Amino acid sequence: MDYLEYNTRMLYDMSDIMSHCFSDKQETDYRNAFDKTVLYKQTTEKAYYSLGNGTELPIDVDRFCGLSMYLPQSDLPKLNDWYKDLDWYKAVYE
Repeated sequence: MDYLEYNTRMLYDMSDIMSHCFSDKQETDYRNAFDKTVLYKQTTEKAYYSLGNGTELPIDVDRFCGLSMYLPQSDLPKLNDWYKDLDWYKAVYE
């Protein structure tokens, strides 16, 4: 969620990060699979994120899918340890 530029990034929008990591073909394949999996979604025409100081940043609602994911990061060791202790993590990675 790169609109939180002043903050440590702990969560990432799944579709947004895939658009930065995949080749064009991989992203197209991902989007096709995603659209078959998520059968319905709806957003407002526009969205804004408030920085809390009266400043609002616009968010491109077409760029994000609304599903967040955590990516382990070397500068967040405690959070990484917590994440690795989740049953979901153990089922997928162990």
